[in-house]
Amino acid sequence: MPHYVGQRVKRIEDPKILTGNARYVDDIEFPGTLFLALLRSPIPHAKLTRVDYSDALKIPGIVTVITGLNIPVENRPRNFPMAKDEILYVGQPIAAVVATDRYRAYDALEYIQFDYEPLPAVTDPEEALKNEIRAIEGMDNIGYRKTYKSGDPEKALSESDVIIETKLEMARVYPAPMEPRGLLSIYQGGRLTVYASTQAPHYMRKFLMDSFKDYVSDIRVVQADVGGAFGSKMFPYPEDYITVYASIMLRRPVKWVNTRRDDIMSTYHSRGQIH
Repeated sequence: MPHYVGQRVKRIEDPKILTGNARYVDDIEFPGTLFLALLRSPIPHAKLTRVDYSDALKIPGIVTVITGLNIPVENRPRNFPMAKDEILYVGQPIAAVVATDRYRAYDALEYIQFDYEPLPAVTDPEEALKNEIRAIEGMDNIGYRKTYKSGDPEKALSESDVIIETKLEMARVYPAPMEPRGLLSIYQGGRLTVYASTQAPHYMRKFLMDSFKDYVSDIRVVQADVGGAFGSKMFPYPEDYITVYASIMLRRPVKWVNTRRDDIMSTYHSRGQIH
């Protein structure tokens, strides 16, 4: 241990990255893989009244379409991954198309129609604090409250020669890793092997096992090479659940990789701040 603790340790992963031999999720091929694409909400808050995907199913190569209505009730995680009767944010999945070809899957999204009734949306942190418009009906807009205090600020201010007051606003920040999020789920005889672009494979395995323990006996999560994350790939996402669900239901390998546009819409942002 003295050779490592407190010492500079040379990185061993660089040569394969620099020579183009890294193995990201989208580089992993498996026979018979299906591809998943997501129809996302363009609006922040609405009542979802209808989703019609009958035309999408007529396209050659389309295997199935998944919506919030045909995910079994007993198989839902606490944070439901798809809009069912209410849309809660821009980018929320409304439907997922599974196809034999990635491009067919994305093309089929244009054939899905949905109707909605707009609801008031919370878009400003200071307005959200007033709780006049609720992001979720029956719940407070404050997700977390903590007061930090050190020393005697009142005394420090009273003894100051000059006091400067200002308001600082910092916008939300999209992490923008070179590699968008992605996942490949392979179902084999009641067991799953999941290749994921994740920073926390053990956390992802726990999330998936909690969600799918009635459907599979074991899940192995393999952390593929990760093309950047900046903290954004530490947590499970709705797309992870949807892709694994599709793989289990179809008994086939299913791959989903975000487009850049979808990644900007759906990957967790650094919070906006007001000081």
